[in-house]
Amino acid sequence: MVKIMPRMKLLNKILVANRGEIAVRIIRTVRNMGIRSVAVYSSRDKNALHVRMADEAYDLEGNELDVTYLDISKIIHIAQQSGADGIHPGYGFLSENPAFSLAAANAGINFIGPTPEIIQLMGDKIAARTSMREIGVPMIEGFEGSRDEILKRGSELRYPLLVKAAAGGGGKAMRIVEKPSDLKEILEITSREAQNYFGNDLLFIEQYLRDARHIEVQIMADHYGNALILGERECSVQRRYQKVIEESPAVSISQATRNSIYKSARNIVKKIGYNSAGTLEFMVDPSGKHFFLEMNTRIQVEHPVTEMVTGLDLVELQIQIAAGNELFLKQSDIHISGHAIEARIYAEDPENDFLPSPGKVELYRQPQMPGLRIDSGLDGSDTLYPEYDPLIAKVIYHAQTRDEAANGLAQALKEFILHGPKTNREFLGEILNDADFRRNAISTNYLGGVKTKLNKSLLQRKSEFHSTRIFAAWLGWKLGGHPVANDSSVWTRIGCWRNSIRKSILFGGKQFDIDIEHSKGSGILFSIGGENHSMTLKSKNEDRVIFELDGVWSSASVSRAYSYEDIICIEGLEFKIRPLDYLPLQPYFVDHKENGAGGTRVVKSPLHGKISQILSEPGKKIKKGDLLFSLDAMKIENRITSLYDGCLIEIRAKAGDQVQINQTIMVIDEFEVKNKN
Repeated sequence: MVKIMPRMKLLNKILVANRGEIAVRIIRTVRNMGIRSVAVYSSRDKNALHVRMADEAYDLEGNELDVTYLDISKIIHIAQQSGADGIHPGYGFLSENPAFSLAAANAGINFIGPTPEIIQLMGDKIAARTSMREIGVPMIEGFEGSRDEILKRGSELRYPLLVKAAAGGGGKAMRIVEKPSDLKEILEITSREAQNYFGNDLLFIEQYLRDARHIEVQIMADHYGNALILGERECSVQRRYQKVIEESPAVSISQATRNSIYKSARNIVKKIGYNSAGTLEFMVDPSGKHFFLEMNTRIQVEHPVTEMVTGLDLVELQIQIAAGNELFLKQSDIHISGHAIEARIYAEDPENDFLPSPGKVELYRQPQMPGLRIDSGLDGSDTLYPEYDPLIAKVIYHAQTRDEAANGLAQALKEFILHGPKTNREFLGEILNDADFRRNAISTNYLGGVKTKLNKSLLQRKSEFHSTRIFAAWLGWKLGGHPVANDSSVWTRIGCWRNSIRKSILFGGKQFDIDIEHSKGSGILFSIGGENHSMTLKSKNEDRVIFELDGVWSSASVSRAYSYEDIICIEGLEFKIRPLDYLPLQPYFVDHKENGAGGTRVVKSPLHGKISQILSEPGKKIKKGDLLFSLDAMKIENRITSLYDGCLIEIRAKAGDQVQINQTIMVIDEFEVKNKN
């Protein structure tokens, strides 16, 4: 990035009121500017990377969001206690809460963002739209209200609709309503999500545009009337109405459309007197006409793609503006160089409708390549908790052309080692190599249309992968040279170090018996199903092996997860092996259902989270597909439905309970219903 020389006014100490990758990213810039940093953390985060990076760190004393990262008085008190003269809110949490900005100002602390009045104006979607209408910015009409107020106006609505948190942004608490019969239920879900994430359950509802593109403009403005447009971003690849892949520039729009969007952006910034980093979001229909969507009065998750193509550090500019400095850059100084694409790695399962997947990260290794940038809150093994967003890392690649950027990003994702919870890393690679994505035939509906196809393509590639290479990587890791470091459990090592010539494993639901004919030094001779193979171990450390198998060189990363299975990543594809010759330390988790006693069915939680509501009661007849309970995990409400017909005979949890993966929540008796029928 281009280094921006500090102005005369500087802040001395900045508290970062956030966590995860954005806190790490902000602290890096604060450190580079020679400013001291202060981190805050929940009990879950006491050993997190952002805490270890900061000059000072303070405990928020708790885990629930309302007493940690959403507690304004507690954060302001810590800022005063630490002597911080600046607060950076990052994104999410309190970043667009005018009360937080005002509390900082009242405490004499510089809020690194716009004024409370501007946050209030643009956060109030009705007031914002009134201002936009006054300056002639095209908009999709909509209105704000509580769920009951919206229901009363149901006859006025035109479907499909988009329902979202009135106080929110960033794709959180957003859902589409396709037909009137779905409205009440979706309003209830979205209002709960809005309350959980933004502390406000008010909703905004508008007509949903199909086959539109999501284009946003990055702006930067100071307190002296100077404003810059730092290009635009294409953010149309979304799931659950939250962005997955972003890029800059948006090569899909014409120069005429770009000029029209820029004109609207300049008019908006001038109208409201904006004074920080901000993003103006627009929908662009197939004809090229744009509609104002909302303004995010904060740094965006996807700001790195703009930094890569402009060479600017947006957080540094934010800090300088907050300190009272005037922008010294002019619009003529802004040049867009090449193309940058960002992919967000989430802890989620693309094969299961992107169900969140909190859990322990067993192995974490970032690739290193020219043109590559990775923003993450991790630097090694860690635990991803259900209270927080599932974002693990942002992988950004910059090149001269869009195709080159997509190629580089796809390669970086292949080399990214992330073992443990289910992630979308492999799925992201499928998107980048998809023909429609490559020819830029995308819209906000794109991912919903190709999800099944991409998942099938990935599963086919994995099923066709030569399993002998996977087994060879595992054998090299287990047998070659020396035991795995930091593995002191006799129960997990005894099978591979006893005098046995056969290793039995489960792979892909089948048992394989590997006969070791010879193992000495770096050479291993083995056979599977009567086929002989020769392997030479070329290099090995505790989590990576390089080997030659039957004359062909390969490399793989290997780790152990949950003490009952081993994970092998080879050529960017992840596989799991369960050895049968050591004792598992916990039951092998397969699904959230299983048989109970006496022919009953047990319904288990598919993930860690908090029960938000129980939607049935003992004695009630249940049909397959009926909603049983809702589970909040990683800021998303997940609805768990019944897989059986039967009678609900027992509930072992209540609303508000924190539950663990594989924990029994309900018991259903199929036998009773069958007998009565």
